Amino acid sequence: MEEELAWRLVEAFVAGEDLDPGDPGDATARRAEELVSEHLDRPMSLAEVARELGVSPRTVSRIFRNRHGTSPIAFLRRRRLEAARCDLVDAEPGQESVTQVALRYGFQHLGRFAIDYRRSFGESPSETLSQ
Repeated sequence: MEEELAWRLVEAFVAGEDLDPGDPGDATARRAEELVSEHLDRPMSLAEVARELGVSPRTVSRIFRNRHGTSPIAFLRRRRLEAARCDLVDAEPGQESVTQVALRYGFQHLGRFAIDYRRSFGESPSETLSQ
């Protein structure tokens, strides 16, 4: 029954109907965003997000696609990159390294981190750190 209600709310959202701020579908979307933001230190799977929210993975995907135009995993990656950028901008060169910042936000593959970072911000993480 709860999943049926969630589907109807998502369908209303897709159809462009305004959702009431007290609407459970809107609350689910806000909680999904909060959950993702609370776990910037590591990647989360779609199944994990859905399980935490008590909805199906498809519902989570639709919520993120409708609200952000992207998947929940891409949303999480973007939030992690933004958090890393903030730390790199605020860091004192010599006090913190790109590796430390990348690992803090769950980026285990530093080469992939650098590629995604440059694609997102137009410069390498080391360039951001040295400014």
